[in-house]
Amino acid sequence: MEGNNIDVYVRLGNISNPVYAYFTWATDNADPNFDSSPNIDRSNAYHNTDLSKADISINKSDNIDLVYPGNSFVYTINIINHGPHDASNVNVTDVLPTEVTYLSATPSPTHINYPLYTWIFSSMAVGDKINITMNVVLNDNVSPGVIINSVYAYNDTYDPLLGNNVDIEHTTVGISSDLGIKKSDSTDFVYPGDSFTYKLQVTNFGPHDAADVVVKDILPVGVIFNSSVPPSSSNSGSIFFWNISSISVGETIEILVNVTTDNVKSGTIINFAEVSSSGADLVPENNVASENTSIGNAVDIEISKSDNIDPTYPEQTITYTLNVTNNGPGTALNVNVTDILPKEVSFVNSTPAPSGNNGSVYYWNFASLLAGDSEVILIEVSIDSLIEGNITNVAEAVSDTYELSSENNVASESTTIKHAADLSIAKSGSADQLFKGDNLTYFINVTNNGPNTAENVVIADLLPSEITLVNLSLIHI
Repeated sequence: MEGNNIDVYVRLGNISNPVYAYFTWATDNADPNFDSSPNIDRSNAYHNTDLSKADISINKSDNIDLVYPGNSFVYTINIINHGPHDASNVNVTDVLPTEVTYLSATPSPTHINYPLYTWIFSSMAVGDKINITMNVVLNDNVSPGVIINSVYAYNDTYDPLLGNNVDIEHTTVGISSDLGIKKSDSTDFVYPGDSFTYKLQVTNFGPHDAADVVVKDILPVGVIFNSSVPPSSSNSGSIFFWNISSISVGETIEILVNVTTDNVKSGTIINFAEVSSSGADLVPENNVASENTSIGNAVDIEISKSDNIDPTYPEQTITYTLNVTNNGPGTALNVNVTDILPKEVSFVNSTPAPSGNNGSVYYWNFASLLAGDSEVILIEVSIDSLIEGNITNVAEAVSDTYELSSENNVASESTTIKHAADLSIAKSGSADQLFKGDNLTYFINVTNNGPNTAENVVIADLLPSEITLVNLSLIHI
């Protein structure tokens, strides 16, 4: 074939991504075995063919760089054709890490062969961009560290730059735990002034130890903090804090808080508590707890008593004043006032009129008495005759409502009755007409009309200057 030319025609589509197309031929000096001596058989010159080329690049990112077990997050894949020609049959494959679970993607994968998720796009024009989003969730019990997600792309068109066909995304898995808090009270029903205990229980359900744990207890209005075990780390008013350095997986911490109910109305008080830590919490719903405690209706009924005259005398009239007050905090129901009159007096009347009586014991009933309200009862009595000394009147006020203090439910009033005697005197003479030298006798009659014996009685008689006293005589009748 010396001196002859051979023309070779090659279809461009049949060349699979060469940078250049080489053409070899035989020479007189060449090794006839083309396969065993390609460098000898190939000419030193080459022909630079005009091939189709498409530079496909791929980039991957996540929307959260720090995730915790149970967190959902999104991977975003960006594919760009930098040209200079269109790309055909673009294949994008994502190798999903085993620590996450696939939820969905937009667009949906063409093929899934876990952990490989593949998208095939028939063509990409120069400058085209394709975005793929993958929604995943970090599996439970994944240990802290870094998870790696890789993605790569290739196409049927020659890609002159393969270094940008692969990308890797690192996502950090943080320390996490599930702290749960429970709250209870030692009794569900109390009255104002009662003491009781709240119990807080904080448990770490894992998967990791919880560090820098803070327990917060918000005491309700109406209770007074007494003490806690362990003691609180700090407080701000009625909000108390306990700082715990760490709680291991499966460990439970218990806090007891002793309080006393204040002077509050009946109803329900609610105590809130919450727990947090420096790490993420997988189940935030159980980080808060509350406890309801019922406050019973309670009152402090107080009664006072006074008299309008002291001292006084037999057969006189005096008025007792009873003042019944509800010091609260609740409304007193069915208030009953009882007044026990001393036997030395007789009931005359009262304002308001009594609801009833049993001998010298008189009753008044009021359907209700609001906190801070008072009822006044005026009782008029007459003192019997033939009496002296002290008499005592006792009154009591109670209701059907729980009483906070019974010490002020009874009142008494002592009245002094002085010694009394009604002395009367009468005087007469033995004659109405006298002559000089005549004798005249005066008769003086002093009578004690009671009720008591008159002592140290003095009788004074002023004689006229025209007569002279002859003698005196005292006769008891």
